[in-house]
Amino acid sequence: MKSFAVVLIGILFVPLIVIADDAKPAEDKPAVEKKAAAKAAVAPAVEAKQILEVFEAFGVVADVFAGAVGAEVVGADPLEQQFLQQFRQLSKSEVNFVRTVCQPNAEQYKKIKAAGDAGLKVAVKKFAEVQKKMQQGVRAGQEPEWPDPRKLMSDVLLKSVKETISTEQAKRYEAELEKRSAARKRAALLNLVAKLDKDLVLTADQRGQLTEALNSNWKDSWAQQLEVFMYGDTYMPVLPDAQVLPILTEKQKQIWNGIPKQHNQIWGWAGGGFVQAVEIEDAIAVEAVNADKVEKVGEKKDEKP
Repeated sequence: MKSFAVVLIGILFVPLIVIADDAKPAEDKPAVEKKAAAKAAVAPAVEAKQILEVFEAFGVVADVFAGAVGAEVVGADPLEQQFLQQFRQLSKSEVNFVRTVCQPNAEQYKKIKAAGDAGLKVAVKKFAEVQKKMQQGVRAGQEPEWPDPRKLMSDVLLKSVKETISTEQAKRYEAELEKRSAARKRAALLNLVAKLDKDLVLTADQRGQLTEALNSNWKDSWAQQLEVFMYGDTYMPVLPDAQVLPILTEKQKQIWNGIPKQHNQIWGWAGGGFVQAVEIEDAIAVEAVNADKVEKVGEKKDEKP
């Protein structure tokens, strides 16, 4: 009905427009030719601008609806959006770690920042895939391994660092990654033995033996997040019985067998640790602005006679 009304209005008003055009006084031929030439001169530019505006508008619409048409856009999928929110803070922490260790210049940092965004997308995709498998249902003991998002991101960043900055700076970053990994492993190992001590009441000799046994057979999946030792009081990974049981007494073995074991899981990444990356980035941005102001003030003083 609405379309019929629109057509009817169009039919009624077209003759009026034609009549109004016919009623206009005729212009001189030279003036008409001059106006037509001017219009023809600007027509290509106007047309190009209109085409560009159409493409830009289409690009915005495509970005918004990319998820609906199945495009490869990170965050379009609800699961990806969930992990994107969780890992964004961790990604900023990793990029700031590179900045602190390597001290890249502005152009180098721009490339490293882009690599950080790429690493974030890799982690989001990987975790969404695992989550979908979990939702489809898996048998006990066949749970898929959750990857380490920090490792996924740092691998992408390390590749970018090696391609972007000097060999010396890249080696320094790689060495710091190894030191950080060793420190996290040591902290997780000591906390895990302390948790076992709390449940089993170990002797000093048993604590030493367990520490050595777990260290020799360590799996990063046992403690991807140090937060589990702060907020996961009931968390106990699936440790190998062959390494634990020979060290325990019969009474301790009974307690050990009654402790619920859990495969590696994600407790909700709120930044991947204890680094407030947003605050660090804000502080760096403020420092850069202040430095720029100081430089400009210095230039003005130099200009004075």
